[in-house]
Amino acid sequence: MANGSNQGQGLNGQSSLYQRAVNFVRTKIIEIIGVAILAGIGWAVHDLPDSVSELDKKVSVIESEMETLKGNYTTLNSQIWSINKADSDNREKSGPEYVVQEPEILIASENFSYAMISAQASIGSSNNKIFADLQKFQNEDEIGISIISGESKTKKSLEESLIIMQYKEGDEDVFFCGKYNESGQWDGKCIINRYRESKLTYVLEAMYDNGELKSYQNIFKRKNLQGQDTWYVSNRVVEDEGNRGETITYFFYGDYEKNFDDKTMKKEDILSVEDFVNTIPSNIEGYYNGYTSDGKYNDESGEAYLIKYKPDGTVRFLYKGNIKNGYPHDETGNAWFISWGNADDGYYYYKGIFKNGKHGKSPKGWKPMTQDEIKEKVNPNDFKYPLTGLIDSDL
Repeated sequence: MANGSNQGQGLNGQSSLYQRAVNFVRTKIIEIIGVAILAGIGWAVHDLPDSVSELDKKVSVIESEMETLKGNYTTLNSQIWSINKADSDNREKSGPEYVVQEPEILIASENFSYAMISAQASIGSSNNKIFADLQKFQNEDEIGISIISGESKTKKSLEESLIIMQYKEGDEDVFFCGKYNESGQWDGKCIINRYRESKLTYVLEAMYDNGELKSYQNIFKRKNLQGQDTWYVSNRVVEDEGNRGETITYFFYGDYEKNFDDKTMKKEDILSVEDFVNTIPSNIEGYYNGYTSDGKYNDESGEAYLIKYKPDGTVRFLYKGNIKNGYPHDETGNAWFISWGNADDGYYYYKGIFKNGKHGKSPKGWKPMTQDEIKEKVNPNDFKYPLTGLIDSDL
């Protein structure tokens, strides 16, 4: 995954429409910074720079075109997203015997929705029961009601069937897609999407094997330590020691908008983590490699590392060592960081004790590092993501 904006590719038969649309939008953004229109599929973008200089003549020429473009923005987004999503689905198909299993769309029963909400509250804890425990339901208990027919559906009647279950959790609309086997155990890929006021707030994509959670990916929005809204994308394998893997964070430049009708939705309307990452109009804000537990970065191996980037893609902070409750916390004396100076005068190095995110006394005569000094301390091959700005590109 590159450190930059990501765009999916359109279907071959519609690539010209897609390219013309994308090129047109990009051209206008270059001509007039501050217009809140970006060719990000399904995204309502804001927080773009609004400074404009030496563009008065161009504004008068393109004003009417921009108004038309604004009016058609929602339609354009829908068309591009549909092309990208169709292309992604098409790549998954293989051979003439491929059959699409359209799920049954249901309104969750009160008991089922309560069980799902209760299980979601335990995410990050040791039990990893992130979906409803169907062992507590009898075969004839109602699971949901079909949106199409209004027919009541029991636990027994939905065994081995792909379902989309809709329910409310507080002020959020929740859409679950997955299936359970004859033993009442979740099996295969199960996905939850949550929206508040038609804006995405959360995605959870879990992989089960006969009720045992093997791995999961999730997406959520949270403020970073600088108080900035940030998208978090986590990819983790469940182990006894915790959940091992990586978390990538993105600068928040806009919301992902819900673009389907609840009553006629299809499997393709369920957003996967991959779909999200392939369409997010943003740059990487940070990268964490290590264990998590209780929903936070927690790793005592000494091998965890955290990279933070500036909006221009260059490194502002690199830490390696133990982490506790999301903060550098290491009393071994072996942990270290390299950080861009507050005076914008270069990178500084510290190795020693860390407690709750704070390091010990700064070295005497602390000054910015030279490239040779940085190269002595840091091997870029030890890190999965680029160290742009920190390490010269000629390395």
